[in-house]
Amino acid sequence: MQRILRVVQCALLTLALGIPSVSSTDSVSGSSMFAGDGECTCRCILRRPELEKCRLGNNTAALISKPLSFDPISTPKSKCQCQCEITGYNPCDAELKLERLRNRTPDVEKIEPIVSMLHQALTSADIRRLSSNTNRATTHIKTLEQALLSNYTAERVFMKKIYTSLSQTAMLYQNFTEALRLLSRELYKLNSHLRVYRDMTIQQGHKLQDNMTSEQNGSVPYDASQSNISNRENKEEVNTVNPREEDVEVELSNTVPEDSCAGTLMAVKTPRAFGQFGRKEGAWLRDPLSRDGTLYLADYIFGSELLEFSDTEALAQGRPSSRVHMLPCSYSGTGHTVYNGSFYYLKAFTRTLIRYSLSHRATAAWGLLEDLSLAAQSLSKFGSGSGRSWQGYNDVTFASDETGLWVVYPSNHFGTIVDDELVLVQLDPEELTPRKDSLWKVGLSRPQYGLSFVICGVLYVMDKDSIARGAISFAFDTHSNSQTVPALPFSTGSTSSYLTQLSYSPLERQLYGWDNGVQVKYPLHFAV
Repeated sequence: MQRILRVVQCALLTLALGIPSVSSTDSVSGSSMFAGDGECTCRCILRRPELEKCRLGNNTAALISKPLSFDPISTPKSKCQCQCEITGYNPCDAELKLERLRNRTPDVEKIEPIVSMLHQALTSADIRRLSSNTNRATTHIKTLEQALLSNYTAERVFMKKIYTSLSQTAMLYQNFTEALRLLSRELYKLNSHLRVYRDMTIQQGHKLQDNMTSEQNGSVPYDASQSNISNRENKEEVNTVNPREEDVEVELSNTVPEDSCAGTLMAVKTPRAFGQFGRKEGAWLRDPLSRDGTLYLADYIFGSELLEFSDTEALAQGRPSSRVHMLPCSYSGTGHTVYNGSFYYLKAFTRTLIRYSLSHRATAAWGLLEDLSLAAQSLSKFGSGSGRSWQGYNDVTFASDETGLWVVYPSNHFGTIVDDELVLVQLDPEELTPRKDSLWKVGLSRPQYGLSFVICGVLYVMDKDSIARGAISFAFDTHSNSQTVPALPFSTGSTSSYLTQLSYSPLERQLYGWDNGVQVKYPLHFAV
């Protein structure tokens, strides 16, 4: 019991003084423990084991698993028994690590000269010069890149200017070429007429000489009817002598289908009112290929509804039918038309043409006028206080006549001579695509024209300033590629006329007009 107390006291004293315990210290040089009834001195000496003992067949784990025990050295006067034991410690770790380092010493000795050589190479004058030259070359490359970038930008701007100049020159050349081609055709026609006139003069001279000879000889001349027949035969012979291919082509391209056309427009008669419906601006239409007499009305210059009237009597009474067409896209302007069961119009604020099927009540086709020059006011929105006022023309005007469907619009694809030139195009009514060789440049710009319509392939244009006075100031014939100034009197019926629509009906051979909210028709006078 006393021994146990002494051991406890020794442990407590050891903890208080910070002396390592012999049972858990890896290297103990000695320890002293004093008891109350006597002195107990123990010294545990831990010697470094030999390397051979530490190897143990390269099994160092055996030392860790087994506790180290060794004999204590006690003094002769010791009154206690000492026992030294160390656990969880492997005294061979240092020896094994030292042995591994010694084994790697040759590798380190081999690497050392290589590192020395690399150090000398990196710090040599050649490497320093190479590094300096590399930095200088990098600086020059960056400077060159900046110069190339600035030159590329300048060259790009220059090439853009050259391309623009070449494009304008090409457009001018195209215009001059077309003008020369038209002039050449007219010269061929004039030359042909001169040849015919010369041959007729020669024939008449021969005939007069023969008559004089027969009178001198006392012979009887031919009968008048026989003479006329012979003259016609001679004319046919003259026209068939040495025909030229160019003349034949010109004559065929300028042939007018007189059987379906009423003739040349000579005058516009006093209009007759058929109803008063809607706002100041609008359009009323009739299908020229339909015989049922249905009328279609698009009120105002912007909207998405198309009204139907059974006939003119219903329009006069202001009774539209219940069949109201809600268009899938809104229209703009008043240059619409109805042709072969479809309503043709321009989609508002765009360059898109719409064909709306009246029977299917849906969009049947659409087309894009990429070269359409839209007016600045056409792109403005409608709102309170900012509504668009009528300017006397439409961005796009559809027209139907005896020859088919047409569209009139200002184009900006003809160079710098005219900013936006009025063009006339004949369309395929099904696909809304231009027909082959069916585009004509009229020669008018936007401020020079107002309302327009087409009769038998001839475009008639009103002056922009003649909305109230009424005058057809320009006509373009697609058959002869010629333009005239007819100056036709255009009776408005009142001095306060405000026309916003004119469209030709080939079925009735009259003009439909929208005059200040009044639906009127203009009878026409033709000369055959």
